Amino acid sequence: MAAGIETIVAGGLEASFALQESGRRFHHVIFADVLEHVSDPVEMLRRFEPLLDRDGTFLISIPNIGFLPARAKIARGLWEYEDSGIFDRTHLRFYTVRSGREMVEAAALRIERDAYVGPLATRLGQLGARLTGLRPGLLAKQMVFEASLT
Repeated sequence: MAAGIETIVAGGLEASFALQESGRRFHHVIFADVLEHVSDPVEMLRRFEPLLDRDGTFLISIPNIGFLPARAKIARGLWEYEDSGIFDRTHLRFYTVRSGREMVEAAALRIERDAYVGPLATRLGQLGARLTGLRPGLLAKQMVFEASLT
């Protein structure tokens, strides 16, 4: 076991509800590409607050519908659902950088850190990551927020 890691639990929503009943708490609760699939993401975040340690954080990853290639597709009048990615047919919600931040804050959470991931970072490393961070609304395919209870 890695230093500092006591317990890692992976599972679906049903498993997490059982954890809530157990009274266990965790330093991080991860929503990796989950919140765009639920009808009320703010309520989902609030329901998971009891799983956080007092100084714990949510790690939230959501796709950015404002990503330049997605914008170009929409500007051409195309909205074709796909099997994965930003236009995944199972997405109920779509977020820009601004609306993603607003969703997190609407759950009474404070964004401690953010990161923006896009193809420039993959292709150009640190330089690409810095460029993506300058214009995340256009260049980030994915947004990651670390948020704490306010």
